[in-house]
Amino acid sequence: MRTLCCLELDIYSSHHIPLPLHAISFLQSALALDELGIIRCGKMPLSTGWSADMLTSVLKAIGPAAPLRALRFLCGDALPQARLLDLGPLPPRLKYIGWDSDCDPTLNGTRPLSRIYVIEKRDHKNVVSGTVTRLVTDDWMADGVLQFIGQSWIP
Repeated sequence: MRTLCCLELDIYSSHHIPLPLHAISFLQSALALDELGIIRCGKMPLSTGWSADMLTSVLKAIGPAAPLRALRFLCGDALPQARLLDLGPLPPRLKYIGWDSDCDPTLNGTRPLSRIYVIEKRDHKNVVSGTVTRLVTDDWMADGVLQFIGQSWIP
């Protein structure tokens, strides 16, 4: 029986530890998630590479067999493009990674940026095959990634 299809976690992490241990153990036991949202809370400045480390930590915690179809992050920093060239091992159904950052570096940091990365398996690598940019709303979970793409949380 499916008990939890969509979850949002507020993470109060330091700049040294992207994902606290209690969040890791919780994610490892949440076996029915279709979509997971992670909000990084806190005002401490982030270290270089923190956003890529957060993505790696979450993917490792949920494991390669999770039924997850979409991830969504709210983080102070944009996800480095180099991290998108090979996402590493992913759950087989993961198709979308949403990334909301405080500002768009291409616009001199003047506007929030929300992107949804579409994932494709290519040459034994999981790579981003397309990007959808959307407006940032005040209600971050008003519509999840799957809803925005036109899919339901129940496959």
